This record gives sequence, structure tokens and C-alpha cells, in this order.
Amino acid sequence: MIEAFLNIFRVKELRTKVVFTILLLGVYRFGYWLPLPGVDSAKLTETSEGLNFLNLVNMLSAGNLLKGTFFGLGIMPYITATIVFQLLIGVVPSLEALSKEGESGHKKIRQYQRYLTIFICLFQALVVINVLRSRYPAAIEQSGWFVFRSAFFLTTGAMVLMWLGDMITERGVGNGISLLIMGGILARLPTAYATLRERVSFDFTAQGKIGPIGLVILLAAFLGVVAGVVLIYMGIRKIPMQHARHIRGRRMTASQRNYLPIRVNQAGVMPIIFASSLLMFPSIIFTVLSRSFPSGSMAGVSNALVPGRFIYTILYIALIFFFSYFWTSLMFRPKEMAENLKEYGAFIPGIRPGAKTAEYLEGVMVRITFAGGIFLALVAILPDILSRTFQLQYVAQFYGGTSLLIVVAVCIELADKIESQLILRHYRGFWGGEGSSFQGVRRR
Repeated sequence: MIEAFLNIFRVKELRTKVVFTILLLGVYRFGYWLPLPGVDSAKLTETSEGLNFLNLVNMLSAGNLLKGTFFGLGIMPYITATIVFQLLIGVVPSLEALSKEGESGHKKIRQYQRYLTIFICLFQALVVINVLRSRYPAAIEQSGWFVFRSAFFLTTGAMVLMWLGDMITERGVGNGISLLIMGGILARLPTAYATLRERVSFDFTAQGKIGPIGLVILLAAFLGVVAGVVLIYMGIRKIPMQHARHIRGRRMTASQRNYLPIRVNQAGVMPIIFASSLLMFPSIIFTVLSRSFPSGSMAGVSNALVPGRFIYTILYIALIFFFSYFWTSLMFRPKEMAENLKEYGAFIPGIRPGAKTAEYLEGVMVRITFAGGIFLALVAILPDILSRTFQLQYVAQFYGGTSLLIVVAVCIELADKIESQLILRHYRGFWGGEGSSFQGVRRR
């Protein structure tokens, strides 16, 4: 692995991409701590401690709302706009036709997504600023000009983050949006470690502390989640395929037998991110309404939509399952795959080509996606379980399932992309693979 890491810097093109990615991540971290004019970040941090919901939003959006910074909104508005257009593509015929036009159509849809992102940013910025002003008046300027000025800065920051993510994806290494989210999560590692260290005590008689047994349970849960994420994320279902004999010129190729790999977790971490972003809207809206109608039903709905509550958990799990199937249906198309197999003379033993093959593949994907949805739901509610058991809200959000799932998945995806680049240039990769012409050649 160390040799593969050193090989990254031996390839000029790959080294340039890595350095470019690191520089843009540094720009993101600078804006992450750049406070808005009129905001006292120190006072805001002191008075807003314990807001688990905003901590979760910050973690999943790569933002920093609790300190009122330039990148406070993060990339959640762009993710929300992406969700909206993914839903509209399956409903609006003109957008569906545009999505089938290739790169030009996708470019046009991305342009529409950016326009919608601006409106979502303005709405979220106005709501968040008003909530923070009413709740923490000592830390935030109370003038009306501050609201519009901060909404402009927050919207600009979200658009800059979106641009940084696109630049990393286009000219750097890995998916830019995922790397920004992972960077925000890993930046919380020192604080989470310090919080955990304060709560750990090796004195069995200490009250309100985590003893040796609790620490072992916590570490076992951490390692178990990591192992489970790697197992599910890299797990595949192999469907046997048979290729018929072909006559090419005067030669006849023999029939071949191989496998069609289908990933267990086809949707990756997107269902959790989508579900969290959608639940953020009603939570913010009902929180604002509950302040105007404190004695009405709005306050009850606002309290029910707090992470950890029963209704919130049920809605969270339901949305995770919905987006697992929805995202899988976008990525995996059984009819097209069955037609491609039929065209190339391949078939699944015991299954007729064509419609029967498509029906069989769809059934397999439905069962696999259900198992993947169960895993994602368990991972998503694990932080709440750890928080209630050990009273470690901040640590549970970092060491919990959602953050670990994102970090591990992004790391595996990043390692795969670097691996392919290294093997393409005949260098040994992270997983032990190496280029074909690397055999018998002296390493540089």
C-alpha cells in the first residue's frame, strides 16, 4: 500500500490531479471557518451547543451553520436540486427526452439544477438566518440589512462549494461533492476524540463515565460498522451467464461462461444523504412556525421531527428505502441490460432471453436492494443508539454509522479510481493489481 501511495507521485498527471484536489479542499476549509459579517462565531458556538439536528446537517452538507460562516449552507441545496430534477426526469417528458440526448442534454439539465440551487439557497439562507437571530440575539446582528446581506453571502458560498465540487470531479481525483462531505466529517475527528477521552475512565466505580467494558463495546461497534460497510459496499451478486458460439470470418469462437456482477448496495450513500436533506426542510419550516404559534400543533410537529424521535426515525427509514429503490432504478435498467445481452448472444442459463431475462434481473435487484436498504437503515439509526446508550451525542455522530458509511465508501471509491489510473500506467495499485507490461520490467 505504501508503494502504491508513492506511485501516485511518480505519475505526473496523477500527481497534478492529487495536488489540485488538495488545494481546492484547502479553499473549502478556509471558507468553512470564514465568519459572516455581523456574526460572533465564538458566542454562537457557545450558545448553540447540543443542537444535534444542526450538527447532523453540518456533517452531511459539508457546511458550518453553527458558526455562521461563508460556507454555512454547505452543498445540501445543490443535492436537493439534484433530487428534484431526478424526480422530474421520470415525470416530465421533455426532461426525460433531454436526458437521453447524451452529454449535451445532461449539460442542459445541470444548468437547470444550478438555477434551482440558487432559489433553494436563498430560501434556506433566509429561514436559517431568521431562526438563528431569534434564538441567539446576543451573537448575531439584529438589523434587517444583515438578513439580506447574509442570505447573499450564504448563497454565494453554496454556489462556490458547488463549483469546487465540479472542478474536483472534472480535473481532480474522485467525486468532488463526496470528497467535500468526507472532508467535513474527518475535520471533526480531533473534537470527537477529545470528547470521548474526557468521558472514558478506567475506574470501575466512576459515575457518569465510560468504563473499560463500555469502551470495548464502543470500539467493537466501531470496527463492526467499518467491516460491515466494506462488506456490503464491495459485496456483489454473481449471476451466471453463458455466451453462445460466434462465427467470425472463418473462425468459430467457443462458448464462454462468466458472471454478471450486481452490487448489493447499488445506491451507495446517496439514500442517506437524500433522506436527510428532505427531512431538513419540514424540520426548519415547522421550527419557524412553532415560534409564531408556540401553543399550537406546530410545536408538537416540530418536536416530533427532531432526530431520535419515533416519528422522525420512521420517516427517515422509509425515505432511505424509497431512495434506495429510486436511485437503483435510475442506475440499473433491466430491460436495456436484457436487450444488450440478447444482442451480444449472451443469456442466463435457464432463463429465456428478452422479457424473461429482464423480469429475472428486476426480481434479483428488488431483493438485493431490500437487503441493502436494511443495512443502510441500521447504519443510519446507529448514532442515535450510541448516543442514548453512552450519552455521547457528538461522538456518536462522528463514530456512528452514517459518517463512517460516507467516509469508508468515499475512500473505497477514491482508491478504486487511483487504482485504475495506476494500472493504466503500468504501476502496482492499492489492491495488488498491476499493468500488463509491468510484468518482468524493473520498477522505477
